Amino acid sequence: MSICMKAFEIHTFQGGKWKIDSIFDDRDLALFEAQRMDGSGRHAGIRVIEEEFDELTQKTKIRTIYRGTKVEQSNAQALEKSREVREQVAQQRVQQQQEKVRQREEAVKAEQARKSNPIRLIGLFGLIALFGIAAVVALRFLHELI
Repeated sequence: MSICMKAFEIHTFQGGKWKIDSIFDDRDLALFEAQRMDGSGRHAGIRVIEEEFDELTQKTKIRTIYRGTKVEQSNAQALEKSREVREQVAQQRVQQQQEKVRQREEAVKAEQARKSNPIRLIGLFGLIALFGIAAVVALRFLHELI
């Protein structure tokens, strides 16, 4: 048969750390005192931790059974801020992807415009014609030499 001992600790949040304020062996009394302390507004945070020690197994189970309203509000605010940041990051990623697609499309259009530029086509045609005329002149010159 295992013997379990329970203790209820009231923790207060001070100076960026949780500190043990008081210890009770009665759950209802610990919860009542924690609610009273939370209502006073003197503490940034209040919580009640239940510790259950099993003498047979020498193991302790710990769980939070009460969180003060300021802690809950702080957690809710932190969660909301986290959601907002995640949404902003997601929006920025979408915008970056859209910008990359736009840049690719512009690059493709610029390449197509460069390839189909009429001045370039006229220049290529003129170059081909010039080589053709040079070839004809060279052939006539060779023909006269022979």
